[in-house]
Amino acid sequence: MCGIAAWVGSTPSSSIEDRLLALLRRLEYRGYDSAGLWTNRVGLVRSIEGIDSLARSANHRLAHANLSQEERQWGIAHTRWATHGMVSLRNTHPHSGCNRRVFVVHNGVIENAPDIRRQHPCSYRSETDTEVIAHLIEAYWSRGGTLEDATRAAVRSLSGSFAIAVTSPLAPESVVVARRESPLLVGVGSDWNAAASDVYALAPWVRQVAVLPEGAVWTLKAGEIWQQQRKLTNVPFEDLSLQQSEPLRPPISFLAKREEALGREIAESPNAWQQAGFQMLQRVQEDEQLRRLLVTPAAVVWISAACGSARIAAAIAARWFFAGGDLFLTPPARDVPFLLQHCAFPPRVVALSQSGETADTRSAVKAAQALGVPTIGIINVVPSSLAREVDILVPLAVGPETSVASTKAVVGQVSALVTLAAARSILRSGSGNLKDHATLLSEGAIQLEQFLTRQYQILSSIGSFLASCRSTFFIGNGAGDAVAREGALKLKEITYLPSEGLSAAELKHGPLAVVGEEVGVVALLLSQEDQDGVIQVAEVAARGAPVFVVAPPDQARAARSFARAVVELPDHPLAATACALSAAHCVAYEAARSLKRPVDRPRHLAKSVTVS
Repeated sequence: MCGIAAWVGSTPSSSIEDRLLALLRRLEYRGYDSAGLWTNRVGLVRSIEGIDSLARSANHRLAHANLSQEERQWGIAHTRWATHGMVSLRNTHPHSGCNRRVFVVHNGVIENAPDIRRQHPCSYRSETDTEVIAHLIEAYWSRGGTLEDATRAAVRSLSGSFAIAVTSPLAPESVVVARRESPLLVGVGSDWNAAASDVYALAPWVRQVAVLPEGAVWTLKAGEIWQQQRKLTNVPFEDLSLQQSEPLRPPISFLAKREEALGREIAESPNAWQQAGFQMLQRVQEDEQLRRLLVTPAAVVWISAACGSARIAAAIAARWFFAGGDLFLTPPARDVPFLLQHCAFPPRVVALSQSGETADTRSAVKAAQALGVPTIGIINVVPSSLAREVDILVPLAVGPETSVASTKAVVGQVSALVTLAAARSILRSGSGNLKDHATLLSEGAIQLEQFLTRQYQILSSIGSFLASCRSTFFIGNGAGDAVAREGALKLKEITYLPSEGLSAAELKHGPLAVVGEEVGVVALLLSQEDQDGVIQVAEVAARGAPVFVVAPPDQARAARSFARAVVELPDHPLAATACALSAAHCVAYEAARSLKRPVDRPRHLAKSVTVS
């Protein structure tokens, strides 16, 4: 959620302010509602209008500052996603102590902040839990020692999860960083050091990062990282997490050239489908521990640990595990520990996360490991906290997602899970061939590419129409039920319009009461055999609702008599699922564009939810 950036030392090609702003821009995808920075050259600058506004303010300060060429440079910066206190300048980071000797940025939650406020009465300027850290460090520092000593003492007094960066005008070229449970990484340069919340922010400047150890307190200085002897654990970048997947060929050019990152990422969905599935096949072939889990002859219970769209991806893929004879549960991540404690069959936990930092998912993995339950992580950002914590890592490898709303990563998660289910069935039964599934993945990617190219104009018109509706239902049966929930989630995330995803079979049990002319309905019928679905959608149309149908050829033909528009899917169930999922993303995206919403940075939406 919140993004932390810090820089100490030489920046020959740009100013310290420009470097911090560049780091913040690479953290924008996490979602934020205000931003701020402190440097020794411009002091404290904050904005609730975004990073561009922050940059203008910082540059204005620079233009009126009397700076020498040899000026030493250090500073911290932050993108805030409000948890304690409304969005306002006074709640925007960095925060300072009473005497403005200490400035702090923070990601996480300080659970005992109210107690600290009572125990240390000061002139608090904000409603945040972060401000107590600054006051606490300032109080300890007034007793003597270094800024690091004071930070270490303050950290011992804090309860909760956090990552912090601390600096002071009285500690030249120094930033102290600390973390407990929340992510923080350090980039090491020849005459500079930097810290950030994730690897993507640091990627342009370093080829290796140091993961700040759990509970560590370090001082970053120009050209060195420790004041005492401290060993760095270097984690090399995984190229797969930073590069786009290889294109099949140059298709969907009209999407790939879109101004919004979300459009470009939808254009990469065919590659994501193929790449993620191939990554899972590669891990199955190379990882002996994973193969041992898959060849177990007895039925097992697979439990996904995921939130939001990742949890929906698990629900979409669950049918393939059921078809192979296993049980697959998709609870909210925070319910996983309860299920594990009461599961009578051998469980396996599959953790799904784009960012690798989702707090509830990480907690579920820790609970599983405490019980000796094997954990498999399907994660896009490597390195990340979750990638280091799972027993078996499968990189999603679909390339970075810079839009806050996830699209191609969701497509990749479904592909990886379906491939895991196929590998389980093949290895467990001893029949079938992994190469055959690889062929299906490649064919599905090509069909998805062709589908988006041929059907996008219709999908765009559906999205534009839904932008004028009071609310929208996405309905479906089977795997289409879960795809419908993803469509509804995306629409409400990026348009702010009310939407609901549900099974078409549930319409008669309440939801039909609100159907009418102002309620759009998108029906996702994924199976050629689902004739009931056509009847259920016809009943909705009979009540005056504008209906749009996404279905395989037979249902598509049947629906043309009552639907306002029909989008035809491939007739293969796997390819149809991939296409329906991308169709839902396209419809939401075009609705948001019609409403002129900030498609890549929707309000109140966080990409990397690092607090529970």
